[in-house]
Amino acid sequence: MSAIRELGAKLDRVVPQVDEKGVVTAYRCYFLADDGERRVTNDWRIGDRACCRTDNLEVRQGRGQTANRRYWRLVTGTGDKTINGRQYHYVDLSNEPSVKIGDKTCVGYDREGCE
Repeated sequence: MSAIRELGAKLDRVVPQVDEKGVVTAYRCYFLADDGERRVTNDWRIGDRACCRTDNLEVRQGRGQTANRRYWRLVTGTGDKTINGRQYHYVDLSNEPSVKIGDKTCVGYDREGCE
């Protein structure tokens, strides 16, 4: 069973994680631990499912393709890191159709859902 958690913070940066062949296997999503007004905890756990859901994107002329989207990603890692003197939390989100966690194979992403 997967837990579903709300982030409660704005992502500051997303960094692709690549394997030895240069293939993107996950995305590391960073969010500030403390923005000066509020402190955010990193409650994500490996095996949680995170939902990417956008409902209000507009296509701007000359800016390429933009579309609302909804999909799940499996949390495969979490942690903390100091970048430029600021403390960040991060969550790694799978870019693989399935991921082995311990002795279980879990769905890594689902382009449908997030209802």
